[in-house]
Amino acid sequence: MMITYLFVLLFCSILSFAVLSPKKSIHSLSDVLKRRKQLIHNNNVVLTKNIDNNDSNNDDDDDIGEVKGGNFKSGFVSIIGNPNVGKSTLLNALLDQPLCIVSPKPQTTRHRILGVKTENNYQLIFSDTPGMVEPAYKLQETMMDNVKAATGDADVILLVTDIYSEPLIDNKIMLKLLNTTKPIIIAINKIDINNNNINNITSIWQNRIPNNKIILTLSAMKLLNINELINNILLYIPYGPKYFSSNTITNRNERFFTTEIIRETILDLYQDEIPYNCEVIIDSFKDKIIDKLSIIEATIIVSKDSQKGIIIGKNGIKLKELGILARKKLENFLCRNVYLSLHVKCDNDWHIKNDALYKYGYIEEDDKK
Repeated sequence: MMITYLFVLLFCSILSFAVLSPKKSIHSLSDVLKRRKQLIHNNNVVLTKNIDNNDSNNDDDDDIGEVKGGNFKSGFVSIIGNPNVGKSTLLNALLDQPLCIVSPKPQTTRHRILGVKTENNYQLIFSDTPGMVEPAYKLQETMMDNVKAATGDADVILLVTDIYSEPLIDNKIMLKLLNTTKPIIIAINKIDINNNNINNITSIWQNRIPNNKIILTLSAMKLLNINELINNILLYIPYGPKYFSSNTITNRNERFFTTEIIRETILDLYQDEIPYNCEVIIDSFKDKIIDKLSIIEATIIVSKDSQKGIIIGKNGIKLKELGILARKKLENFLCRNVYLSLHVKCDNDWHIKNDALYKYGYIEEDDKK
């Protein structure tokens, strides 16, 4: 308990939230940045870590762009793999930040999330992608589109698997990996559970993807061999500019992570038939700076009217429990008090409708038709 408390204090001490001014927008950089702009969301509010709490005028955005000396490496690393192999846990370990929600249930990650790690001589932009599935409906199709796009955008492809050695679910992506000229690093996760058969598992993956650069074993949960993984990634990252300021850790904002934390709590609290058809939207997000309080109103979207009763529970007990658990998580993440009001609404079969997927941010305008 004490360790958890100290971790929360440490996390709170290094996080703050900043708005990039228009002249420092990601989209106003040189042509080398423009060719990557499809990866950077237009929302200019990004989650940052405060590298100097004592200097309120500290502005690290000016270091975006070319780095003097030519010895700075920067590039994009796409993390792909089957569900439940620990991709999001690995990204959290690489960033040394609890950025992505994690759950033992598959399909926890729906969106493509960028995580930025900056040191004195490099900047790595990691892209966490949804776990591969055989799409059964439109939402899953958009999730797999994110995975395919990630393999094309990357400087390095980080394929995460685990000690159970299941083959990749998506044969098209498997074929793409076999024919790519991009460097592939295979990370076998969860060796803390069992590493007795690791040599055999390594051989299996060597045969499956013989064009890989290296196969590494690690434990994202126990932080084993994480530095070794970073060092090997850097071997294949080009020299280049900073795409983000040094104190930026993601391209997503508070509202996004608020919805993710609420959805994570739903995944933990409810049975299998409910979480996968739930979406969370923010209706209102207001900060009272003097009171160090965030007032948040959010709506949980379900795909069938019968699911509303399950989420709410008898006399609202289940929804109240969800609110309490989610509020505690949000207070730890935002490092301030939170008033959270939750509502439940049915949007029939939203997960198979283009208009709904556009409304909830899963597809672009052109894909709505």
